[in-house]
Amino acid sequence: MEKKDKTTYIEKYKPEYFTYIVIIAIFAIVRFVPFSTGYLNVDEALNDLAVGATASALVAWMLDAADCNKKNKDFCKKQNLILNEYKSSVSDLRFFIARRCMFLTKTPMEDRTFAQWLFMYTDKSSYEGIENPEQRLKEQYETLSKRIKYVYDALYVLKQQYFVLVSEDFVDTGDFKQHIDYQSNLCLDIFDYIANEDYSTTNDIIKEMVKNHDDYFEKDYEEKYNGKTVG
Repeated sequence: MEKKDKTTYIEKYKPEYFTYIVIIAIFAIVRFVPFSTGYLNVDEALNDLAVGATASALVAWMLDAADCNKKNKDFCKKQNLILNEYKSSVSDLRFFIARRCMFLTKTPMEDRTFAQWLFMYTDKSSYEGIENPEQRLKEQYETLSKRIKYVYDALYVLKQQYFVLVSEDFVDTGDFKQHIDYQSNLCLDIFDYIANEDYSTTNDIIKEMVKNHDDYFEKDYEEKYNGKTVG
């Protein structure tokens, strides 16, 4: 149940590559393509201008790139701060289920998938030797419901802040709203199925909730601006 340590950041800010390339190309033509105005002083002035302008454009490009790099890092830090509570609540849910299974089965931490841990959480063999196993299973899912509540509360905060996040361009306008609405509805379904003691369906929805979270952030979210990450 390792947490992924990602060191990439979204490349939201980028230098105006095309503008710099055009400027450099124009003055490179002036400098290296042989032509003459017929006036030596004018030709030398044009050459000097071309060299100076090219050097200035390269320096401006490097400064702009460094500034964009800093802005991207700052943006990513702020965005991670905003999304951290929600992402951490899902990560903590994984860890909680794995730890509970270790406690129930008296087995050491092993490399299992989340689905395998979740199956163990419900499997009757995990409760062998425990007095009143059905009641214990019910108590386990009542506790699990509280962990799902942490996810739901974090989603609620993001919903409350949604318009501010959009106005500051921290989230995608439609896609993010759809994601948090879907996740919130899954949480509500989980509460209902736990209350009805339908743990098999509960597990299916929890797996979907975690998968949807992972798909959104690991596969799609870093491509919102330009399809790649830098770092």
